[in-house]
Amino acid sequence: MVHPTGIFTTHTIDATSDACIPGYRRVAAAVHAHGCKVFGQLFHPGREIIESLDGSTPVSYAPSAVPNERFHVMPRAMPQALIEAVVAGYGSAAARLVEAGLDGVEIVASQGYLPAQFLNSRINLRDDEYGGSPENRCASCARRSPPCAARSARTSSSACGSRATR
Repeated sequence: MVHPTGIFTTHTIDATSDACIPGYRRVAAAVHAHGCKVFGQLFHPGREIIESLDGSTPVSYAPSAVPNERFHVMPRAMPQALIEAVVAGYGSAAARLVEAGLDGVEIVASQGYLPAQFLNSRINLRDDEYGGSPENRCASCARRSPPCAARSARTSSSACGSRATR
C-alpha cells in the first residue's frame, strides 16, 4: 500500500512510512541468503476496497464517483491534491523498499486498481487533465504516473516495472 487512502483490507502490507523498512530489510536478507532477487508490488486499490480498519463502511477514492459493482462501494472522486499525493506515495514507497534492500518494485496497474481506473473510460468520467479522451488519459498517466514516481526512487542496482490491463 502506498497511501493511507489505499487500505484494501485489515491485513494489507504497508509501505507508507519508514517503519516498514526493518521488516522489508529482514525479508530481503532472507531471500538474498538463497541467491534470489526480491521485488515488492506497490498498489493503491482506488475503489476496489473490501473493508475498513474499524469495520465501518469503507471509504474509497477513485477518478470519479462511479459505483463499484464488485464490493458495493460508492467511491469519492479524488481531488487533484489527493491524486498528486497518491502518485508521490508510489515514489516514497518505492524508495523505502529499495532502501530496505529489495531489488526492485512492480507497480500493480492491473486488476482494476487505481492506475487502471484512471485509464478506464467507464470509471474515469473526469473532464480535467486526468480524464477525457483516451489520448489525454494515457498522456496524463505517462506524465504523472506511479511508475514515473517510483522510477525516480530507483538506484542503478534496482529495477522498476509495471503491469497494466485495460
